[in-house]
Amino acid sequence: MPPYFFAGLLVLFLVTAWYGLWLFREKRMLRKTSLILRTALFALIIFLTLETLKSSLSVPKPLFVLFDGSESMRIEENGFSKNVPIKLPRAAETFIREEYPDREIHAYDLFRVDEEREAKGSPISEALIRFLDRSGIESTQELLLFSDGQDSVHSGMPRQAAKHFREAGIRLNTLASANYAKGDLSVESVAHPRVAFVDQLTTIRVRVRSSFSMAVSTHLLLLDGQSILHRKRIDLNPDNPVQELELKWMPVRSGEALLSLELQSLEEEQFHNNFSYLPVSIREKRMRVLHIAGRPSWDVFHLRRLLKEMPEVDMIAFFILRDPFEDTQTVPEKELALIRFPVQELFMRQLFKFDTVVFHNFDIRRFLRNAQFQRSFQKFLAGGKRIIVVGGEQVVGHRDYQELFLSGTSSQKLKLEFRHRTDWNFRERRLLPVHDLQHQPAFAGDLEEDYNQSSELLLRTPYRKGRVDWVLEPQSWSWKLGNAQPLQKPVAAADFLGIRHRHASFWQTLLFQPIRMRQRIFRDFSPGRP
Repeated sequence: MPPYFFAGLLVLFLVTAWYGLWLFREKRMLRKTSLILRTALFALIIFLTLETLKSSLSVPKPLFVLFDGSESMRIEENGFSKNVPIKLPRAAETFIREEYPDREIHAYDLFRVDEEREAKGSPISEALIRFLDRSGIESTQELLLFSDGQDSVHSGMPRQAAKHFREAGIRLNTLASANYAKGDLSVESVAHPRVAFVDQLTTIRVRVRSSFSMAVSTHLLLLDGQSILHRKRIDLNPDNPVQELELKWMPVRSGEALLSLELQSLEEEQFHNNFSYLPVSIREKRMRVLHIAGRPSWDVFHLRRLLKEMPEVDMIAFFILRDPFEDTQTVPEKELALIRFPVQELFMRQLFKFDTVVFHNFDIRRFLRNAQFQRSFQKFLAGGKRIIVVGGEQVVGHRDYQELFLSGTSSQKLKLEFRHRTDWNFRERRLLPVHDLQHQPAFAGDLEEDYNQSSELLLRTPYRKGRVDWVLEPQSWSWKLGNAQPLQKPVAAADFLGIRHRHASFWQTLLFQPIRMRQRIFRDFSPGRP
C-alpha cells in the first residue's frame, strides 16, 4: 500500500476521535450512536486493509528456472535419471530454494519437444530465443538458466541470444553444473589493452589451464567474427597444466572491435569456459592534447593525471603564469622569478600539431591584444580541430572567449556563465550521463530558444569544421580537502572511486566523441572508366 493511504487513515481516525469527544461533552445520544457506527466502520476498513496487505505480501514472486535438458546435461551425475521424464533435478532445486527462499520456482525445460522430433543436438541459442518469443514475460522478470553452457550449433554461449535478452531488458542468471567431465580445458585469464592503434602490434596475454590426466594438444584462436587473426598451438601435460601465451595482433582499420578468443575443445570436455570476448577501441593515432592552465590547483593536477593515464592521449601541459604583455622593462630578466614563456612560438607555429587544446582556468583577455593569436586559433578551429574551455576563478572574461572562438556563430545569443565553488564537498553536481553524452550531438547551455532544458555542465558550439566545448562547472568531480581520510571508511571509499570513474568516463567521452566529417561519395569521372 502507498504511504499516503495510511496517512489518510490516520487523519480519518484523528478526526473521528475528536468528533467523538466533542459529542460526549455535548451529551447528544443520537449522534453518539452515529459515532459508534462510524467507529465500527472505521475498524472494519482497517481490518480489511491489513488482511489485503497481508495476503499481497504472502504471495511470493515467481522465479522462472530454465533448465537444459539436452544430451550433454542428461547424465546421472547432474541428477537426471534414465527412463524418467525430464524435470529439474532435486539437487538443483534444493540449491535454488536456498538461494531464493522468498521466490516461487517455475521450472521450464528448454528442450521439451515432441517424441517424434527428439533433438539430438543442443542448440541453446535457438531454445532461449524461442522461449523469449513465446513466453511474453515482462522486462522486470528475472530468469535463472541451469545449463552446462554447451551448444552443438554455436560456439559457446551465443551472442545472438544474449542480444535478444538485453534488448528485452530481462536479467538472465546462470547456474552451472559442478559435475564436469574427467578432463577439461579452460581459458583462465585474459589481459588485453583497452585501446589499440592502426598498424601497431597489440599484445594479448592468455592463461590456459588443463585438468586432463594425460598430455593433450589444441589450438588457441583469435577471431574478429569474420576471419582468424592469430592461431597458436598449445601442448599441455599433467606436469605443466598451466601455460601462459602471448598473441600478437595488428589492427588495419579504426573503430570499435569485439574480438573472440577460442580454445578449441577436445572430446568429452566442457567448452563453455573455452571462450572469451575482448572489446577493443581502435584508434588511427594517439590524440595530441595541449593543456594550458592559468595557475596550479588540485583540479588542474587531477585532470592532467587523468589524461596521462589514457593510453590514447599524448598530452603536453603548460602553466602560463607570466604575462608576456605586461613585463616591465625596468627590471632585468635575470632578476625575475619566472622565465618568459614562448607564447609566440606556441600559439603561432606549434599549435597546429595538436588535435585538441584545453584552456583550464585560463584568462584569455591579455592574449586578445595580439590579433595574430585570434586569427591563429580561428584557423585552428576551421581546420576541424577542437578547443575545450574549463572554468575557474580566473575565467571572469567569458565574453572574451566568445569574441575569440564564436565570431560569426551568433555569439550574441549565447550567455555563458562559468561557475567556481570553493566548497568542495566530495560529491559531483549534475554530471551528464555518459550514455546521453555518447548519443547526443550537442547540449544546451542557456539557449532557451532551441531547447527546453539547459545543461549545468557542458555547452557545445560549432565553429566551421571545428567545435568548442565549454565545461561550465570544473568541480563536478569534487575533491575533499582537510583532515578527513575518506579511504578509511568503506562508504566514503566507494563514493571516491565512483566519482573518479564517472569523471574519467566524462572526459573519455568528451575527447573521443566522433566529429561529423565531410566525405566524398562520388569519385571523379574520366572517359573509359566503368
